[in-house]
Amino acid sequence: MDDGIHIENALNTKTLRIKWNTIASITKSKEVRDGLEIRMKDGKYIAFGIYNSYKLQQITQFIANYIAEKANGN
Repeated sequence: MDDGIHIENALNTKTLRIKWNTIASITKSKEVRDGLEIRMKDGKYIAFGIYNSYKLQQITQFIANYIAEKANGN
């Protein structure tokens, strides 16, 4: 089911789910090195990064573009 983002083990052992229609923006994170920040319409946000990847910038940009497209209903 493609109803949003599912980040495994985001909250210790729990999966964090963010529905596409709740996302307000996605930007580079100021808290996490080479990370992204997803802001929700209710003011909450999550900052995350990808580690141990030699294609870090390409993967991060792909994720940002994918989230932006999905959040805009495309």
